[in-house]
Amino acid sequence: MTGTGKYGVLCLAILATLLEGTAAECPALRDCESCPDGVHCERCRAPDLFILNEAKTGCESCYDISGGTCERCTSRSQCDKCMTGGPVLAPIRPMCESCADNCEYFACKINGAGKCDKGMCVEGFTLNADKTCSSCADGCYVCEQSGPGKCDTCPQGMVLNSETGDCAVKADTSAGCSLTNCASCPDKVHCEKCKFPGYEILNEAGTGCEECFDISEGSCTMCTSRSHCDECAGAVTGFVAPTDKAMCAVCGQNCENGCTQNGAGKCDERGCADGFRLDANNDCVA
Repeated sequence: MTGTGKYGVLCLAILATLLEGTAAECPALRDCESCPDGVHCERCRAPDLFILNEAKTGCESCYDISGGTCERCTSRSQCDKCMTGGPVLAPIRPMCESCADNCEYFACKINGAGKCDKGMCVEGFTLNADKTCSSCADGCYVCEQSGPGKCDTCPQGMVLNSETGDCAVKADTSAGCSLTNCASCPDKVHCEKCKFPGYEILNEAGTGCEECFDISEGSCTMCTSRSHCDECAGAVTGFVAPTDKAMCAVCGQNCENGCTQNGAGKCDERGCADGFRLDANNDCVA
């Protein structure tokens, strides 16, 4: 061997590795892919997901520096993609903006920052004309159809006031009848009429009344018989009414926000639980 000798060859090999190594791992620097001097980071391992910290001694995720709102970013002050379905980018593309108060997390992709999308207000609130969320009537959880200050379906133990649109505590109209929830029982043994027809139905023995909610395991709020539901509990509870008015059907697995559009066993857009997404078959998959 001539020239540099074996030690010279070794030195050249080490130098070549260093020169080659802008893609070498930098274990001491967080999420850094290239750090020629071993102290300062030159390039993050995923440039669109991570950004250099202010001291350039490592990288931070777009998610962390944005308070959990940004997925991909160009700089510390410019977000290129907000979290899926989430807050929209401001006109000049800085970090993501927040949705309206009482709007589900990251649920204003259509109507924009400071607003909320249809059907995405939290329980007990609904979308108003300004595209923000207003509360339902006191004691009401769902008012998508009737609007702010009113109620679609009253909670168990309350009835809907058709004039005011709010919920009232059920009045006792069964004086002289001791049968459960019965308004009329001439022979004191068999019930002839329930206190609240539509909300209650005679039990199988005809000795009292049961709420539609109870006989359907919480899926039905109004019923014609023990096997026919007229009004399901709604998207919020994960049930949908089939066309034949039978008892309510269940939405798909890992679906939390309803299947009124895509039907039983499926899920609607933005209806999957956290950590799941809607596939081409309208099923929630990881």
